[in-house]
Amino acid sequence: MDHAEKVWRRHGTRAALTLSVCVVDSPTILVDARIEPGEFILTPWIRVIRQEVVPEPRGGPAIRFYVVDFVHSSYLKMFIADHVLPLGELFATRVKTNEAVLTAGQGWVENIYDWRWDDIQPERSDQTP
Repeated sequence: MDHAEKVWRRHGTRAALTLSVCVVDSPTILVDARIEPGEFILTPWIRVIRQEVVPEPRGGPAIRFYVVDFVHSSYLKMFIADHVLPLGELFATRVKTNEAVLTAGQGWVENIYDWRWDDIQPERSDQTP
């Protein structure tokens, strides 16, 4: 992710979607911990979510989340068709919808705990000039 950040920083303000995908050619196995002693399940795709403490948050969140998708090589085409391309289309739609917010570099929502992408505004609607 550090490499991607350095690469995209050079391109200015263009929106970019970076995905971390690890293609494996070995069995991908989940363990259902709800079952004693645990049931092994073969799966073509596993998403691993990592939390990392930000040493100096600079006013932002103190925790950063990273997601890595581990995809079996035989499932890669389906993963791209069923997950990556739809995500790319959704990302493009949200970038177009929120162009003013992205251009401003900041946004505002009425309720930070209950909002949708369409609720984001470039500035508070109740502000007086």
